[in-house]
Amino acid sequence: MNLKHLSLAKRQDYENITVVPILSDTDTPFDVLDLKKGLKMGLVTIGECDSTNVEKVKLKNNSVSPLILLDGEEIAGSLQNRIVAQTMIIPPKSEMEIPVNCSEKGRNEYKSEFQYSDYIANSNTRRKKSIQ
Repeated sequence: MNLKHLSLAKRQDYENITVVPILSDTDTPFDVLDLKKGLKMGLVTIGECDSTNVEKVKLKNNSVSPLILLDGEEIAGSLQNRIVAQTMIIPPKSEMEIPVNCSEKGRNEYKSEFQYSDYIANSNTRRKKSIQ
């Protein structure tokens, strides 16, 4: 399915949670790849950008499916661990720089390739990063 068939419905808020439904104008199933599975299967790669900007990383989605990144997901490794700065859908077979926040200040030495860390920043941490 092409992303042009998708639209966002009105956001729904209840207490401390907000949901934004994703709607499709076709009956074709929409297969979305998540970051954890994409990295594990080798379909997604993440690396440092060419510049010294630690608030962005280069992501390549080699999958035939769109990739969903969730605000607060942590990727560990490289020069510093990072947290995805906003929820995004990355088109299939594409490469782009994505906004991130450092979650491990002070370390600037290469550790390993980026990997999924199974840590997701809590809502208070995500709220604080958006204020800065």
